[in-house]
Amino acid sequence: MLQAFDFLVLMTAGIIGMQHPSLAAMVDAIKAKISRENLHGRFNDAAVAFMKNCVSFVLHQKINTMTRIKANMLDNFKRVLIFDSSCWDVHPCLKNVFPGSGGGASRSSANCKIQLCYEYLRGALCFFDITPGTAPDNRYASNIPALVGVNDLVVADLGYFCLETWHRICSAGAFFLSRLLTTVNLYNPDTLLPIELCTFLKSVNGTILEIPVIMGKKKQHRVKSRLICVRLSEEMTNQNRRKLHKNARKKGRKVSQRQLFLAGWILMVTNVPPHWLSAEMVR
Repeated sequence: MLQAFDFLVLMTAGIIGMQHPSLAAMVDAIKAKISRENLHGRFNDAAVAFMKNCVSFVLHQKINTMTRIKANMLDNFKRVLIFDSSCWDVHPCLKNVFPGSGGGASRSSANCKIQLCYEYLRGALCFFDITPGTAPDNRYASNIPALVGVNDLVVADLGYFCLETWHRICSAGAFFLSRLLTTVNLYNPDTLLPIELCTFLKSVNGTILEIPVIMGKKKQHRVKSRLICVRLSEEMTNQNRRKLHKNARKKGRKVSQRQLFLAGWILMVTNVPPHWLSAEMVR
């Protein structure tokens, strides 16, 4: 019940234009003949469900005004599900419900995150969920397979990278497209010998190529995939390296030579067959 109350206070605070509204102030703002105690009693599970439906309606209206691109290369997929998240700081009094890290993207002790899935082909919002700001995307990725069906394509950024999630998506007859987490073990699918990523990339000629790989050390979560490698321009490489140094200085760390080298590449993995989606189209 406390979470329901806090969620509604959070969502209504912006509407009535008050930074830290009290129950009395909210009663005055909406000009209703209701006591503070009765208003408090209205903050229940049904009210939370209503508020979430309102948020969903607003998000749908926003999405429906966006221009969508029709692409024949997506005809093989039943749905294209794009996952992403966004977070924002809230008042510190909500830190027990929506704890924040106090650093990085959040400078507050209280932070709220929304997890969202957009179905690209129909231009529809599939679902959204509210979590504490400290909840990492890769942990939330375990919820994705339950939303996926045969011939769906899941597109997610690096924050959602999870071998168990990709394995479950493959088992469901669906597909994924993601940036590669460069600390993941890679193996030759024919010999099962390990692939040392930097050594391999140093031997590459050209700007774009792909090879088949197996990702993962644990057999139960190994995933067969295409590794697609795109060489960046010198300008983009230097820009990425500057970002690495800047972030490292903030955290009091040093950038490794491996990180500096890989800053010159975009590395993506997918289980979509090449005749459905070429390496150039994946890029």
